[in-house]
Amino acid sequence: MILDAGEVWWFRLPRVGLKPGVVCSRRAVNLRVMPIVARITTVARERAMPTEVPIAAGEVEELHEPSFALTHDLFLAGPAAPAVEQVGRLSSQRLLELRAALAWTFALRG
Repeated sequence: MILDAGEVWWFRLPRVGLKPGVVCSRRAVNLRVMPIVARITTVARERAMPTEVPIAAGEVEELHEPSFALTHDLFLAGPAAPAVEQVGRLSSQRLLELRAALAWTFALRG
C-alpha cells in the first residue's frame, strides 16, 4: 500500500492509539521513504502562525467535528506508526492550503 498526499488515514501511534492524520508527502516520495503525515486534531489553538489547516465537519467522511491538520505536529508513517484505514481525502482547495502551511512551516518561501 502506497499512501498519497491529501489522503486521510487512521494511524496507530505509539503510546497514543488510533488517531487521524493527513499524508503530506507525494506518492513518488512515499515509494522510497516513509510518508510524512500531519496529525489531525479537533482542538483549535490560537496561534499567530499559519500552521493549521481547517477541515470542516463532514468534509472528510469520518471526521464528524471541525478539525485541523497541524503542519507543526508531523510524524513518519511506517512500522512505528502504521496506517490502518483510509477514511477520505482532502479537497483540492484544502490540499493547496496544506501545501502552503507546510511551505510556511519549513520556511520554503518568503
